[in-house]
Amino acid sequence: MIVLEPKNRSPPPKVPKPVVIPPRSLTEEEMEYLDYFTEFCIYTESPSIYGIHINAQTEEEVTTEQEAVSEESKKSLDS
Repeated sequence: MIVLEPKNRSPPPKVPKPVVIPPRSLTEEEMEYLDYFTEFCIYTESPSIYGIHINAQTEEEVTTEQEAVSEESKKSLDS
């Protein structure tokens, strides 16, 4: 009977930690451009095209509104 010995394995290589780049503040020029661009977008495009709902309701408001509508429809069916 042949006995096989386990092979010597090297330990896994150490994975380097990702470099964390600290956030930097905007320069005056970048801040002005950001303000300009934001105002330009508000007046020229609708954010709802991109899935941004400015006047979004909370879940509680939606469920309350749905319950009110369902109660009204029940009353109208009873009449």
